[in-house]
Amino acid sequence: KLKEADLASKEKLLMESLSTLEMKQLEWEQWRRQEEINWHEKLRENEAATRKSIEENMCKVEKERLASLEKSHMEYEKLEARLQKSLLEVETKERHLKDVEANHQNERKRKLAE
Repeated sequence: KLKEADLASKEKLLMESLSTLEMKQLEWEQWRRQEEINWHEKLRENEAATRKSIEENMCKVEKERLASLEKSHMEYEKLEARLQKSLLEVETKERHLKDVEANHQNERKRKLAE
């Protein structure tokens, strides 16, 4: 009978150990799942922060590009205005020289005719 009682006691201890082991395994699985959830959440947060940083950087680059484009456009307009002014001056001088030359020709013809 002692052997049977001893066996029953050992069996009970074994069942309790298995139960404890199963509980530990369940606890570990729950902990692992929670850690995985936390990891995914952290990953999403990091991705969102990275996306935000990239978007902010792209906005900054785009603003700089637009400012540079606007500056170039303004410089182009200034140069075009200077070119138009210079062209007008040249055309005016050319007309004046033609008029002076025509006057000289007429004056020479008149003197030759006298």
